[in-house]
Amino acid sequence: MDNIRIAYITPEAPPFSGGGIATFINNITKGMKKADVYCEVFAPSDTGHTGTAMLNGVPVHRIAVPESSSFKNEIVPFFLSRHEEVHFTIVESCEIHASLFELIKNKRPELKYVIRVQMPVVLQMKLNLTYQSIPSKLRYVLGAFRRFRWDLGFWNRMDVKRESNPEYLVCEQADAIIAPSYSFKEWLTNFWKLPEEKISVIPHLFDFSTMEQVMGKVSERDNHITRILFTGKLNVHKGVINLAKAANLLLKKYPNVEFILVGEDWPSVYGNRTVKTSELIRYITNNHPAVKLAGKIPYNEMAQYYAEGDICIFPSLWEAWGYTCTEAMSMGKAVIGSKYGGMADAIKHGENGLLIDPYDYMDIAEKIEQLINNKILRDKLGSAARETIHNELSFERLVRKNIDFYEKDLPKGRPPRRA
Repeated sequence: MDNIRIAYITPEAPPFSGGGIATFINNITKGMKKADVYCEVFAPSDTGHTGTAMLNGVPVHRIAVPESSSFKNEIVPFFLSRHEEVHFTIVESCEIHASLFELIKNKRPELKYVIRVQMPVVLQMKLNLTYQSIPSKLRYVLGAFRRFRWDLGFWNRMDVKRESNPEYLVCEQADAIIAPSYSFKEWLTNFWKLPEEKISVIPHLFDFSTMEQVMGKVSERDNHITRILFTGKLNVHKGVINLAKAANLLLKKYPNVEFILVGEDWPSVYGNRTVKTSELIRYITNNHPAVKLAGKIPYNEMAQYYAEGDICIFPSLWEAWGYTCTEAMSMGKAVIGSKYGGMADAIKHGENGLLIDPYDYMDIAEKIEQLINNKILRDKLGSAARETIHNELSFERLVRKNIDFYEKDLPKGRPPRRA
């Protein structure tokens, strides 16, 4: 497919432990290689040395930078030199760290510039400050007022500072934007006021064949225990505070239930202080032995955790898409996901999973309890979830959707140059 030649410029790339951006790069390169679409990856070096390696049969150029923030400058001469040899037609990046910032300022007519949004920092901060105390928020507003600025900060319903935000600017200047969910498209049009017609919705693709290899190979354990699994970062954004409150209620009633939380421990703002999220979870659950914090584990071990779970819950306050949710669905697990954000694109409530209000720990507890008491429903939802992934969100189907976007939906540039 010589009419498409893509450069993926990314702030992170495999080898990886499960980060969303690196996961996407792993999957998109695998998909493009299978479809015979030429692509290369450009990423900052994590060793301090510039060099090229192969990922899924695709060249990955690692560029040494003094610090991660300088990648958007260092990438310019390296990419342009490579462009003279390869003659790319599309440059794609994510908004995080605005890696495309310097390249997109001086657009080349033969190139089309695409931003595939992941999760802007301004949105991450908004979510992670959910439990910040009201006095702290007021101090922020009053501090801005003393500097002759009226800035509501956390309460703003649109980004009043977006014109100085590099992550917004790369989206604003791009030829097209890909959002992984309709909720994310709505956020982009409402909060950043980006034009709706510029945004295409394509779910993040992933290859669940490696997950399926583990199905049926569950290690022996006490089948009288109902295992409830959470995977993701331990922080406010992922909804683990209210999950801990729900667990505290349920463990008083169900002694044969255990909660397993898999993910890296991150700090959380709670009230007027910042603490480790693991400490908050232990405090809320009274350090209950049935609440097990597994920590960060290698990505290739995740399938075994899914396989051994009975119920998988993802109570994010908002999610761009939800890799972990779709991973669990591909394993045929009964899933409970947030009704806010991208998980609601995949989960049809009562048909292939359950949706919860992540801000309401009583609702979380109620939905978990519903599945604890009804194995028939768990099996039914899990079977339907797996069918959804196979029929609607299969790797092959989403690869084709991406190629259709590159071929038909992306505004056409000049034909590629030939040496």
